[in-house]
Amino acid sequence: MAEPAKNRPARVWSMNLGGRESLWESLKVEENVQNFLDSRAGVSIREGLPVLLICLFAGQGRLVGGSMPFASALLAGAMMRGRSVAWAAVGCALGALIGGSPPMLLACALLFILYAALKATDLAPNDLTCVAAAGLATYLCPVLFAQTLYDHLMALTGAAVAMVLARMYASALRIRLYDRELLSAEEIISLALMAAGVLTGFRSLTVLEMSPVIALLLFLCVSAGYLCGAGIGAAVGAMTGLFMGVTLPVQPYLMGGMVLMGLLPGIFSKLGKWGAAAAVPVAAVLAGALDAQFLTWQRAAEAALALTGFICVRNGVWSRLRVFVSREEQVRSRAVLTQGGVRGEVCGKLREYATLYGRMAQTLSGYGSGGQYAAVSSALHAVAGDLSQPVSDQPQLSREIAQELDRAHIRVEGVQAQRVGDKCRVCVQLQCKRRDGLCDKRMVQVASLATGLPLRVRQTGICPKEGPCSLTLEEAYVYEASVGFCSLAPDGGSDCGDTLTTVQLPEGQYMMALADGMGHGKLAQEESRAAVDLMEDFLLARFEPEAALCGVNDLLLHREKEECFSTMDLSLIDLTKGTLRAMKIGAVSSYIRRGRRVISITGDALPMGIMEKVRPSVTQLQMQDGDVLVMLSDGVIDAVGGNEVWLNKEILDIDARNPEGAARRIIGRARAVGEHQDDMTVGVLRLIKKGGV
Repeated sequence: MAEPAKNRPARVWSMNLGGRESLWESLKVEENVQNFLDSRAGVSIREGLPVLLICLFAGQGRLVGGSMPFASALLAGAMMRGRSVAWAAVGCALGALIGGSPPMLLACALLFILYAALKATDLAPNDLTCVAAAGLATYLCPVLFAQTLYDHLMALTGAAVAMVLARMYASALRIRLYDRELLSAEEIISLALMAAGVLTGFRSLTVLEMSPVIALLLFLCVSAGYLCGAGIGAAVGAMTGLFMGVTLPVQPYLMGGMVLMGLLPGIFSKLGKWGAAAAVPVAAVLAGALDAQFLTWQRAAEAALALTGFICVRNGVWSRLRVFVSREEQVRSRAVLTQGGVRGEVCGKLREYATLYGRMAQTLSGYGSGGQYAAVSSALHAVAGDLSQPVSDQPQLSREIAQELDRAHIRVEGVQAQRVGDKCRVCVQLQCKRRDGLCDKRMVQVASLATGLPLRVRQTGICPKEGPCSLTLEEAYVYEASVGFCSLAPDGGSDCGDTLTTVQLPEGQYMMALADGMGHGKLAQEESRAAVDLMEDFLLARFEPEAALCGVNDLLLHREKEECFSTMDLSLIDLTKGTLRAMKIGAVSSYIRRGRRVISITGDALPMGIMEKVRPSVTQLQMQDGDVLVMLSDGVIDAVGGNEVWLNKEILDIDARNPEGAARRIIGRARAVGEHQDDMTVGVLRLIKKGGV
């Protein structure tokens, strides 16, 4: 049997074949170019060609007296780097040849022969060997052509300069920006020196009697000051000015101007790009005052060109460059990101657990339970939300607070100001010396003045009374609550079936809860106490109020004792905003007195512990300074026969400056006008806006 022919696609080239390969695709130019760039030869060209160009131009620089140490210094730096040495040797040799310096051409040849000999013997030249070799070659080769003592001194000077520059150039050549995150001050100055060395090869270039090289160096100084600060900007200006002073043509008066061109933009960099730009003409005028040779029309034009180039560079470019130079900022941001990463991981886990509990609650809801799981789910979501709040350090504010505390003669060991979400937080470390355990209240006043915000000490931890103490100051509440209440059993005893409690919750929430157990006496008291205690525990654990109510209802349903019922009247007041959130489950109306007006808050739900699912009636409103909240149990309403007109009049007549006395007055008047057959409880809360907030 004959074998079937293999199915091979036909590849035919033509000028116009519809869907077949075109001429460009058949040549595979992009693929071939990429393969070449990835090959050993391509990598060598990509890395070596920039080094060759740098050495070619920088190797032409000439010191005062004719010495040319730049070529040997660059070649020694490439030897210390250990890469692209052949390219550097070719570039340095060409630069020395173009510059007309046979001694430097010979020095480069000797250095390359030394490097090749060491590589042939499998010896890696260390930094000390390369620096010493650069100095010796730069000295010995010119000495062969020396005729006078001056020539010997110039050769010795060139050798010293070559040794110093070789170390600096090696540091610059080792930098690979695409895999670096930060540059040290030494590396920044080394890069600036290399740029100045390259530009010295173009010193003779002029355009309309102006030097583009000087304009570029001025631009370099301004950029260094703006990006790296006043210190590094001044250092870059000093080194580039020194280059201009010791290379031909000699212009020593440029050094002071370049230092100022790096210093002043660095000082004004806090004001942004335009602040740094405004400092350039000031630096030019000051440099002219130091040396009149600087403030010529040529220098002014060169400074104007540098300023124009600085302004024209887009802000995005400066932002990308700042990544390499802002060491303190980058380290701080990295620490914040690391902390944020951990917080984000914890938040993710909490949200996973919250979702799991939420699903369990949905699954069990069909069986008449699941409220507790829903409560846990909401609490986990709340904690995850707290952890996800952004936290940023405020170093400038920390310094200002520390300075103000020092002026007030309050000695602290550390201050850290932070922005947590939209609120301010200040952590203070100090040595507590008060044996009564009361820390200095003046510290809170001084810190409040420094931040411009009312602060208070967070009530966490225990003061050691003597020794290291850490305090956390947070934004003070705008409002404060003054509360009083009164309870009375039908028989006048202590076993009142109503329970009223008040507690300060996290994040500035103030809770006043009133529960009324079914019936009278000790059993009713236990029911109401259990409901209030559970509600308090849930809310202190950061549960959402609706979820907390569902959780309390589930627990009351599954208690061993039968028929455990209780109403719940819950009021949550945000002391930072003055908002009220009232929730009622089987509770009677409560009232708000505002001036000479009474506002009623009603509810119509059944008590807790009866139904599997509860839906509290919720009322939200904004309270005002001086508002009075009055919460009642049904015993008071029943005693007056539900007469709200009488009750409104009594609420308007009470003295809210004494909340407990006001509560006693309402119960006393209700008992006098009606029949006392049920437990009676009245809670009175007056909301007061703090002075000076």
